Amino acid sequence: MMTLVVNVLANLIISRFRKKTQGLTKPRREKKFQIPKFITENKSLIFYSIIIVLFGWVISKILVKDERYYVADYTPQLSLVLTLIPLGYILFLRLLSKENYNQYKKYIFHFMLLTLFTWFLSTFFDLISAFLVSFSIIGFLILFRIINSKNQQRVAYSIIMACTSLVLVALFIIIYYIVSKGLPAITWEFLTEPPKDAGREGGIFPAIIGTLYLMAGSIMYALPIGLMAGIYLSEYARDNALTKVIRAGIDNLNGTPSIVFGLFGFAFFVLFLDFGISMIAGQLSLALMILPTIIRTTEESVKAIPQPFREGSLALGSTKWQSISRVVLPAAMPGVITGVILGMGRSAGETAPIMFTATVFTQKRLPRFVIQPVMALTYHLFVLATSIPDTEIQQAGTALVLLVLVMILYGIAILIRNYYLNKMKW
Repeated sequence: MMTLVVNVLANLIISRFRKKTQGLTKPRREKKFQIPKFITENKSLIFYSIIIVLFGWVISKILVKDERYYVADYTPQLSLVLTLIPLGYILFLRLLSKENYNQYKKYIFHFMLLTLFTWFLSTFFDLISAFLVSFSIIGFLILFRIINSKNQQRVAYSIIMACTSLVLVALFIIIYYIVSKGLPAITWEFLTEPPKDAGREGGIFPAIIGTLYLMAGSIMYALPIGLMAGIYLSEYARDNALTKVIRAGIDNLNGTPSIVFGLFGFAFFVLFLDFGISMIAGQLSLALMILPTIIRTTEESVKAIPQPFREGSLALGSTKWQSISRVVLPAAMPGVITGVILGMGRSAGETAPIMFTATVFTQKRLPRFVIQPVMALTYHLFVLATSIPDTEIQQAGTALVLLVLVMILYGIAILIRNYYLNKMKW
């Protein structure tokens, strides 16, 4: 439910921002509101009375029964007061004088931003340190807007390079750690034999093949449905309330935690359809999880194709489906493959959707039918790390094999995408 609420709010904000940037917002109607005379004559008295009451409430919370508590213990109350003050001031200025509001709104905005940053950072630091850090951030943002354009360019470039370097360094550290810890475990026996002695000996060959089975099956089920759904939403569906609900539902599914798909797959595929713990139950659960990603990337990729492509094809006498299948879809194929790449990475790296539906920890033989359970690298690594002691080398080796496997599949998909990109002549 919490994820649903967050996704709905995010969709509303994004749609509002998109309409505003595209000039699709309707002009606001002027609302005539007559302010009571009592408020206009005593606005300062009312405003400062509210401040005094709020500060008195905070002080009474700090000094209770002659026992003095640390101010940091009441950081939420202080933050609430500091937030209500500018909000109340905005309300009075907005109602009473538009000129005053336009004059002071940037200062009020900076004060509110400072308050929110302080409130957020106070969960990690004490109140004074959080305020100093927040004040430094706000001061930097204000200073950045004051300096000339050349210095802004230098500062922005430096920040971008610093952030990029930080990401690359973190990625290098993670890869180096996995490779250095897992390389001693990589032997021919480790790659070609089933596990023995609860994973302390033997190899992970069934887990490698099982991961490939699950990944290939999820893509096989999700790609046709996601491709057709994306084409429908971009080419056939009208922009009405129904399509908005469908898109919102797809976005909500895209942000749903993977454990929810695992529980749904267990309840529907394993119990209701009586598939049992099987490969097909895991493949279908993973397909449902990556389906929203493929739908959205397909829809956006097809929308990005210029309209003259469609008009030229229709002018030559082709039907709409011929225009889509022979002109639009080949041009949008790089974006579609991008969605497939994202889906492959997610299906290969998830544990929750398959731990209830498809996987077992150890298996001596490969499954011959889709109704049999499989091993998977992610679940095997999870069990080793949480239940089997003295398996640090096997854990690192499993993680390294999973990393290399995903990188190889990514490389193949990127080569296919580049092939279609090179064929594009526009």
